[in-house]
This record gives sequence, structure tokens and C-alpha cells, in this order.
Amino acid sequence: MIARALQSFLNVFRFHKKKIFFMFFCIATFLFWQFPYDDLSEVVSTLVAEKTNNQVFLQFDRLGIQVFPYPALAVDNVVVDSGFLPSIQAAKLSFAPSISGLISFHPGFTAGIKQVWDGDINLTLKAGKKTELGAATQNIYLDLEQIQLGQAWEAFELPLKLRGELSGEMNVNLDPSFTTPPEGNIVLEVKELKFPSGAIPTQMGPVILPALSWKKTQLKGRLAGGKMTLEPSDFGATGDSLFGSIKGEIDCRIEPGDGLTLGAYKLQMEFLVTPKVERELAPFLILLSPYKSATPSGTKYKFKVTGQRFGYAPSFSAAL
Repeated sequence: MIARALQSFLNVFRFHKKKIFFMFFCIATFLFWQFPYDDLSEVVSTLVAEKTNNQVFLQFDRLGIQVFPYPALAVDNVVVDSGFLPSIQAAKLSFAPSISGLISFHPGFTAGIKQVWDGDINLTLKAGKKTELGAATQNIYLDLEQIQLGQAWEAFELPLKLRGELSGEMNVNLDPSFTTPPEGNIVLEVKELKFPSGAIPTQMGPVILPALSWKKTQLKGRLAGGKMTLEPSDFGATGDSLFGSIKGEIDCRIEPGDGLTLGAYKLQMEFLVTPKVERELAPFLILLSPYKSATPSGTKYKFKVTGQRFGYAPSFSAAL
């Protein structure tokens, strides 16, 4: 009797397993969509404040689920206030834990911020490759899309009011113990970068810089062995009053509590400047007069600059 009942049950599962799976899938989907996520809004805000010792306060209008471009928890009209950063507002914040990471015991996540400073920020954290010493690393991928520098600068109340549209990406493997230096690539691009006229301090006193604008600026670098290697990176383009390129190396390290520290550097620069801007920059360019040459379009400067640390007097030399 028991054997016959068991056989009947197995036959039902054998011949109708697709229907049974579909039924449970529908039930799970219904419960997933009907879950009262909005009731958790106050709980989430309170939990964030408690876990940060009332240093970070998170406010939002709605907590729900997004399907595209990836399934994730999402909140709308987000405001983040903290004691160490200016208030940040965004149209949407999403968070999706990595299912494969949870299964393999290597937690990771994907997070996105929409319409922050009129742009988008996407961050992915997952297990990275092991170092030569066998230490596990975290792979950090950061994607920036059309961030308006003017709004970001105003939010941080920085004195130099830059304008422009920033996009770029960073893909870095980071050792959480900081035993080995990070490795990875960084590419940043700014369209229509504008510098307002202003004064900068020098050893000879303040120097008034004229307003400058660059149609396109790109920075490409690679982190490896405790150095940032700058590949030939352009600032400005033909038709700008000052444009050129830069390449070289900068010592850099990341340590717990100290963050990113920049050390010695060796850079090579080359730029072309129009007569008008050259006159306005004369107090600064006088230091580079041994490395200039005349061209039909303006004056060309090409030189090397080295130093033990930024903020201290550099050394200049001719570039080949």
C-alpha cells in the first residue's frame, strides 16, 4: 500500500515536474512582488543610523525591486547626510548581492546611483585574483557616466569652480590587508573642461591664471608595483589656447588609516600655447623658458619634471 502510494507520487512528479516547478515559481514571484518593501523604509533608515553611530543618515521615498539592468533592491529619491561629506542626493540607489559569490563564499555586490550630480555611478565588488603570495584580493570596478563637475565641486564647496562632464572607469584588484600594492587600470575623460580665472600660490607669490577651457581631456594610467604609470594622456585639443600631453610615473601607496599617499614622481610634459595665453601665463612659464621653441601655431614647451613629493619644489630638465 505504501509502496503503491509512493510510486503514484513519483509518477506525478516524473510526468508533471515542469508544471510543479512553474507553480512554485509563480508562487515565489507573487510573494516577491507583493512583499511590503515600503514598510521597511523606516527600519532601513534607523538601522543605517545605528550601525554608523549616527554619522550617516539615509532618507528615501520608496523601497522596491528593479528588474533592469539587473534584479536588485532599489530606493527612489535618496538623500544621504553625514558629518564628513556634503549632503548627496540621487534619483535612485540600487543594491544587488552576488548570488554566485554567496554560493562560493566570496561575497560581492553591484550597486548603482542614478542622477547624482546629473550623472550615474556604478560599483561592482567581487573576489579578485590571488597575489603572488597567495593572498586573496577584492576586484573593484567603478564606472562613472556624465558626472557634472560643476555640481560636484559646489557640493564639496571647493574653491576652484571647475566645469565639465566626467566619465571613466576604474578596474583595480585590492589586497584588503594592504600587504601588496593594488593593481589595475584607470581611464578618465572630461568633456568641455573649464577652469575659471584665479590665483594659485607659488614660491614667488600668487600667480594669476587666466580662464582656460579644453574640449577634451583624458587620463590613462595603470597601478602596479606601488606606482601609477601614466600612459600618454591628452589635455585639450587642436584649437584650444593651450593643449598638450603628459606621461610618466608617480609613486603611490595605500595604507590603513592613511588612505592614498603620493610620493616621488617623474613626468614628461609637452604643450602648445597661443601668444595671448603665453603672455598671461608669463610669471609661471618663465621657469620653462629653456625648454620652449617657436612654431607657426604658437610656442611649444617640452620638458621633464621630477620631485620627491607634490607640494615641494620640483626639478625641470630637457625632454628628448
